Amino acid sequence: MAAIAVGIDETCAALCDEGYKQAMTGGLDLLDVKGERLETVYIANALEEGKNTFLPPMERELD
Repeated sequence: MAAIAVGIDETCAALCDEGYKQAMTGGLDLLDVKGERLETVYIANALEEGKNTFLPPMERELD
């Protein structure tokens, strides 16, 4: 593995009685020296307020 590419996307979703919540997804791509993808790890979470449950698993994957 020569490099790691990290991507995070988020959007807000309107829920009828709960207001807006965040939906988040992320991906970690492990790349070889030619930039070819060796493996991809995808991470997502249920709708929530803030990023409290999304970021810790993403950070664990990077460690």
